[in-house]
Amino acid sequence: MKFTEGFWLMRDGVEASYATEVRSVRAEADRFTAHAATKRVERRGDTLNSPLLTVDRFSPAEGIIGVRATHLAGKLHPGPDFGLPGADTPRSARCTATAT
Repeated sequence: MKFTEGFWLMRDGVEASYATEVRSVRAEADRFTAHAATKRVERRGDTLNSPLLTVDRFSPAEGIIGVRATHLAGKLHPGPDFGLPGADTPRSARCTATAT
């Protein structure tokens, strides 16, 4: 998906949201995650109708820094997971119904 027109200009209808203020930080052995608001948050209502960006910094190998910024990445899988009868049957051998 292309958001820019050239290098500096934003396409028509696209509005960029930039991280303004860090709201929370989580540090692990090989990862650093920050949640950042896109506008100054002075009271609870300021968090409505504005994106919250998640910025992950990680090191996939020595001497390399990876950065990933996401918005609306999804939610945790609620589970439970279990196998279904016939799930390991090849797709070509399954019976499929067609609407007429």
